[in-house]
Amino acid sequence: MDYTVIFDHVCDLACELEDTHIHPRLRRRLANAFDRAICKALAINFSYAVPEDEYVKKSVFRHAERGARDFVA
Repeated sequence: MDYTVIFDHVCDLACELEDTHIHPRLRRRLANAFDRAICKALAINFSYAVPEDEYVKKSVFRHAERGARDFVA
């Protein structure tokens, strides 16, 4: 599954509903950051034996946010 395609679809729907426009470069950067963050979070989540653990949940969100910040910065 390509998360950038999903993100683009969501952006298209949001732009239609809000009657606005997102610059293509910004959209591409956000979509790539979203893709990296989701993939990183999924990889981390699957690497743990107990996905319901509170530590795992915090770790997944922390790493996903870091992945997005690394890409956009």
